[in-house]
Amino acid sequence: MRSASASLSVLSVMTALIALGSAAATPPCPAFDYRVVYQDSVCSAVILRDAGLALQNLFIRDFPTGNYTSLGDLVRPAPTEAERTTFLDANADGLASASDAFQTWAPGGCTNGELTIYTGSNASNIGGSQGVFLREGFVQNCMGAGTDSNRAWIIVGLGTAGLAATGVTVAWLLTRRNS
Repeated sequence: MRSASASLSVLSVMTALIALGSAAATPPCPAFDYRVVYQDSVCSAVILRDAGLALQNLFIRDFPTGNYTSLGDLVRPAPTEAERTTFLDANADGLASASDAFQTWAPGGCTNGELTIYTGSNASNIGGSQGVFLREGFVQNCMGAGTDSNRAWIIVGLGTAGLAATGVTVAWLLTRRNS
């Protein structure tokens, strides 16, 4: 006969493994969910959900000089050949919001480029970053699944199921050892 403490230990191990499996199988969400569209020589990454980040705290880096420029300083209706990267603040709230867009001048189309958005309190204090992949039709959703939003759920589900099965197996082995 199994003791109450052995049963409690097995239950604790199973619960911990299932919780760990769920946490490990869930990828972190990026700061920006977006979809990429192309129109009139402009490649736009349109933000899908409010990010709640002030444009003054978001930066792009000018590669020839290495200087960071705040997106708040790049708010324009559209980029041009002279000013190749702009930000469309559609609702003029000064935040990265749904329907706002990162825009690049791209007369040849959205051809698999990437725009890196940096975050920080100012240009001297840059923290994290997120790459914005610029390919027409590409969608970045919260689960990081790219254009196929079901793929992430399948991966999370299979990962969680696999870890849960491992947890049940370990728990069964522990109960066999203790009986």
